[in-house]
Amino acid sequence: MSLADREMAALHAPEFKLAMQALTTIWSSHGCRTERLPPGLQLWHCGLVAGPQDLDEQRALWTTRGSERQDWYADSAREQAKLEAMAPTPHKLSFATACELKAADFGSLSLRGFTIEHCGTMHGRMKARLRQWMLENGFDAVVRVNGDPTEVVIARPRSALVCLGVSAL
Repeated sequence: MSLADREMAALHAPEFKLAMQALTTIWSSHGCRTERLPPGLQLWHCGLVAGPQDLDEQRALWTTRGSERQDWYADSAREQAKLEAMAPTPHKLSFATACELKAADFGSLSLRGFTIEHCGTMHGRMKARLRQWMLENGFDAVVRVNGDPTEVVIARPRSALVCLGVSAL
């Protein structure tokens, strides 16, 4: 079975559908609130993305809109780069939203329980499932997630963001 066939089969697996339902329950528990993110909203990301050319349209990008938290993940990015063989130099990127984005508001609720129960504690799987949930429900982003009122997760970063600056960490 090819990789594409395995990925398609995974989208129809019962555990995947349960995960999508669980995310809907989490969002619903906060009142199914949404937020419109305006064009030009400044966001920051610290991680192994070296620049706008490395943004992957198929992977969600975790950012902050709080200028006071723009370096929050800098140490984690440096540690991750040390642990991963052949990892790029970690960078801090600043972005602006390219257009208005429709966001699901998770009310600062944690995804820890979801990650344990529906993702086998695998952070990458949680991120992929959250992105798929956004796309299936017509959202461009999720805001206020994991206890952080400034966190913004972008479903399609390459098309939704304009890079304003890049600096090595």
